[in-house]
Amino acid sequence: MTLRRKFPNLYFNLVYLFYRSLWFFGFPIFCLYIFNRGRRDPRYSSNFNERLGKSNLSISESVWIFAVSLGEVRASEPLVRKLIALGERIVMTHSTPAGKEAAMKLFAKEIEEKKIFSIYNPFDNESSIKRLIKAINPKYTLVMEMEYWPSMIQVHKNLNIPILLCNGHYPKKLIARDKNRFLSSRPFIKNFFGVMVKNDNNAKRFEEIGVKNIAITGEMKFDQEIPQALINASKKLLQNEKFNRPIITLTSIVLDEEDRFISIIKTVLEKINDKKRPLFVFVPRAPERFDIVASKLLKSGITYARRSSSLDSNLNYCQMDSIDVLLGDSLGEMFFYINLSVLTITGGGFTEGPGSHGISESLMLHKPVIIGENSSNIDYISEEAINQGVAKMMNLKELEAFLLKGDYIFASKEKIQHYLSDNTGSTNRTLIAINELLNTRYKL
Repeated sequence: MTLRRKFPNLYFNLVYLFYRSLWFFGFPIFCLYIFNRGRRDPRYSSNFNERLGKSNLSISESVWIFAVSLGEVRASEPLVRKLIALGERIVMTHSTPAGKEAAMKLFAKEIEEKKIFSIYNPFDNESSIKRLIKAINPKYTLVMEMEYWPSMIQVHKNLNIPILLCNGHYPKKLIARDKNRFLSSRPFIKNFFGVMVKNDNNAKRFEEIGVKNIAITGEMKFDQEIPQALINASKKLLQNEKFNRPIITLTSIVLDEEDRFISIIKTVLEKINDKKRPLFVFVPRAPERFDIVASKLLKSGITYARRSSSLDSNLNYCQMDSIDVLLGDSLGEMFFYINLSVLTITGGGFTEGPGSHGISESLMLHKPVIIGENSSNIDYISEEAINQGVAKMMNLKELEAFLLKGDYIFASKEKIQHYLSDNTGSTNRTLIAINELLNTRYKL
């Protein structure tokens, strides 16, 4: 296999030299950051050697999949299972404990059988990356979604190991930011051996940067397996008379949205007193916010219960007074929370910041979904969903007015199924693209 080699220009050399210098001189700071996070959450600093590229692994040949956190792990699941079935050994790396724990849970059987190995991703300096590559000998590496790590990309190119962006996305907001920064990921992205992207618009964005090998493969999250145990648990809970109300699930609510959503919930509960009075499921984005949101709900006077104290480990009903909010203080159970609802509202897009979180899980369960106006980061899915009438975009004022009307369902299951029919099959298209880019011979 022959990879493209092109002598990088002066700008690239300067940016990369500056980036490597940051790592060289700032390395103690990066380590202190991890240990500081570890004081609040010991999982961050556990297995610290893995972040240096050191592990107990010694693998003659593997496929390296970088799935930074929970969302990327879920997105990669259908492809990982296909590759395992095709005889590959997979090394999955993650930057967050949530990502690592998700992989350990999703692939517990395969990890026990040593078909999959789950470790922390090394720091993005050349020595750490090379150390891991020497241990796992990847045939090629797949980077999920939109992680553009300069040293990781460049080391692969220098070692003639293909590195591909998988389920790739380059949001408009990130493009605008990178164009105005001296130090950005932009000059490194074109050193991917190839990119497999979600839609035509993303293909054009990567083409403008100078990426040569581009395949349009769609959104892989629509191919992920729905955990039937979570669906069964939600259906069982809905049989309880305390949940015999319209349920609205708020997913991935970020810090700056918490107070506004609690205010909206309180207003809706005060003004709707008939059979349309909803019960809200409130799921914060970050686990460290669980206790804080619980305190805020208590202070607001809203009657609530926590999933951790009201349901057992199998999501069976234990004890719960009549409530207006169920606080979803758990990880890995989003399908359960969403399937309880008649409508989902996805957070992240109702405030400044990175933008809206994903809506694929809601649509997979045939639930109409509302997102905020800051959603360019998911435009690959939101624009078509809005055009087909299975999603709506609102600001917080519009959202409150919509909820006060009491008509929560704006898209039928049939309409959402039609949307899904046009958006599945990404996993097979990804394997086809890998075959074409790398001359592999995976059978579909």
